Amino acid sequence: MLFNRLTIRLALSLTVALVVMMTISMWTSLRMQENTLREQAAVRAEQFASSQRIQLELALDTRADALRELKRNLLTWLEPHPELKDEAGLKVLFDSLWLLDRDGYLVDAWDSNSERLARTANFASFYASDIFQRVKQDDALVISEPVDNLDGYPDIVHFAYGLHDQGEFLGAIIGNIALRDHRLFRELATLEVGTHGYISIVSEAGKILFHPDPETTLRQLPEDKFSQIMHEAQRNKPTAYMNSFNNVPSMISVSHFAGANWYILVVQPIEGVYAPLDALRNMQLQVFGTGAVISVVLFILLLSYQLRPIRHLRQHTESIIAGDANFLPVPRLRELRPLVQRFNSLLKQNIKQQQALEERKAYFDIVLQTSPVGQFMTEPSGKFEFINKKLEELTGFTLAELRATGMRAHILEEDIEKVVAMWTGVLKDTHPSEVDFRFTRKDGTVIWLHVETTPVIVQKNCLGHVGTVRDVTSSYTEIENLRTLATIDALTGLLNRRGQDQALKKVIMNARLFHESVIVLVIDLDGFKAVNDEAGHDMGDQVLKRVAQILMEHTRETDFLGRMGGDEFILILPKCPVNRARDIAKEIVEDIALIPQDLTCPIVTASVGLTELREDDSEPDDVVRRADKAAYAAKHAGRNQVFEDFKSKATN
Repeated sequence: MLFNRLTIRLALSLTVALVVMMTISMWTSLRMQENTLREQAAVRAEQFASSQRIQLELALDTRADALRELKRNLLTWLEPHPELKDEAGLKVLFDSLWLLDRDGYLVDAWDSNSERLARTANFASFYASDIFQRVKQDDALVISEPVDNLDGYPDIVHFAYGLHDQGEFLGAIIGNIALRDHRLFRELATLEVGTHGYISIVSEAGKILFHPDPETTLRQLPEDKFSQIMHEAQRNKPTAYMNSFNNVPSMISVSHFAGANWYILVVQPIEGVYAPLDALRNMQLQVFGTGAVISVVLFILLLSYQLRPIRHLRQHTESIIAGDANFLPVPRLRELRPLVQRFNSLLKQNIKQQQALEERKAYFDIVLQTSPVGQFMTEPSGKFEFINKKLEELTGFTLAELRATGMRAHILEEDIEKVVAMWTGVLKDTHPSEVDFRFTRKDGTVIWLHVETTPVIVQKNCLGHVGTVRDVTSSYTEIENLRTLATIDALTGLLNRRGQDQALKKVIMNARLFHESVIVLVIDLDGFKAVNDEAGHDMGDQVLKRVAQILMEHTRETDFLGRMGGDEFILILPKCPVNRARDIAKEIVEDIALIPQDLTCPIVTASVGLTELREDDSEPDDVVRRADKAAYAAKHAGRNQVFEDFKSKATN
């Protein structure tokens, strides 16, 4: 795979590092530029708000001065005073002029709209109005909140002075400005602040006096927004970041002019503030992309050039693996030179070890091939990996044929169960085991094979099995001959005294030769005389036959069973573990005790003596006498039990 190559991994790793570094640099640059743009936009907005505030203050001061001059004239001139329609200067500054008497009634009026002027005749007294009460108490200019409840009149703002003469209140002069139509506000609507920015004016009560959107004019600001605007107006840098009147994220600069207690707001949508940054970001992305591609290409070329020695090492290593070379050439790079030299040293050691291994293998091949017994090796699953020449001769099959068919296909049906049980135990418990079975050779002849197998365990892991195979057909033939050559007891079908002697001698000889164990049991019936006396000799014969049948049920084909005479029997068990012999003896005692129930005869039990073949036994009869004494001890200890004598120690 490509990702397993060092060049690809280095290129990808360093490319990712380069991209991450450039991305962080670009992000940092954009953040700094964003902060700079925001600060610059805030400064421009504050400057713009301040300049507009100055212009509005000038415009309001002009109107205040004109009304104050009119007030002074009204108080100075004798009646009848000049009519308001003759005040040309005030008519330019206001949309309408009203003169009220001390009771709040309209005395004189002028309006730029004749229809509105006609409606003033229907006006009631302004005495209870907020503006009238304020000018009555104060001689200074009073500017009202927006008024939208006058019939036939648009939304207006009053500029009013009270007429006071020597402490006496005579009335009021009021100049009105229409919020939606007056030239003062129309000029504000044409001003552009940055991208999509605008100017708005809010009264001290939170009412929007002017907004480019007519639908927004005269709306009441929510308390939270108005409080934040009031708070920002009191700061050194009165700029707030909040949602605008229309809930658009914006930067709002606030400037307060005290003459009217109004707040002028310069509103710039954040999207518009950062609009120049978008273009810059796109340009930087293009530069970044181009630079990244060029940097990656140059880096890969340089990396490929610098990694040439490693590629050469890989090529030479492949040549060594293919057998076209023996050693790696020593490179000029100081960092790689010790590694290559050490690798070459290991290669030399490996060559020597390989040669030594080949020599040992040749030696063991000769040993295995010239072995007088068949030998094999299997995989952990039991499948053949090797068989020697002797095993090929024994079976007639080659290794390929046995791997294809397996041993089971050539084992006689009667022996398959015990072979499978043995081999299953070997695979499961990983312990040595052995078994005898009949095998059909390739030429069709049937032979007896004795197989011994041992697992190969390394660090608790089974690597396979090794074993030997011997042809034991002659031994089984001799056993059969012993059983058939005048050695059979006519009544029970067991070995008679002569057969017992021959079998015991043969078993002891094999045990001495192959260092195998031999167990001997002597069974002496209890109460057999009473059977003959009370039930007759025919019943006695049936009991003896039944005992012989029980003995055969509890022994193997390779064991020897005999009738020593009268009511005594013998079992010769070659290669039988002591614990298994004890179990056999116990089972025989239990089954013989059940004979009276089966045959309806007097009580019959068995006293059994159990012993082993010892190195100091000089005659076959030594082991038989020892077993007979153990049986005699069992009879005199109460009958119907087993006594054993192992290593000169008799136990019940």
